Amino acid sequence: MRRSTSENAMSDDAIRALQAELAAYQRRLAVLHTQIAQFGSAHAPADKILERDEARAEIARLTAELRARGVPVEGPPGAEPAAAAPPAPAPAPQISQAEIASIINLPGANFAGAQGISITGVQVGARTPPAPPPPDKPEE
Repeated sequence: MRRSTSENAMSDDAIRALQAELAAYQRRLAVLHTQIAQFGSAHAPADKILERDEARAEIARLTAELRARGVPVEGPPGAEPAAAAPPAPAPAPQISQAEIASIINLPGANFAGAQGISITGVQVGARTPPAPPPPDKPEE
């Protein structure tokens, strides 16, 4: 039995609606993953974890429904959309307290716990010793 044109149109509209809904949940899941990662999974707010789990469940439901209608869907149910992850930032160079003190030549300098150091007015280059003070002239 052949479906009528109106049945095909309704079916196509329903499929497009399901695909749009799936894409929206996949985008939302990607945002939630970013938010949870910013907190660290152990410290993420419970509402973000629950929202992530709900988005995964909806993605699985929509994927199964689309596949049941014969529409190919990439990836396993609950998968995020295929997108290139941004490259991880390069780690900041680590320098010890002793190295900092030797670079700027401040005996006894203590930078423990410093998050960022701003040094102004430092001249880099060969050091010349200060000129000796002029000798005292004997009084006449």
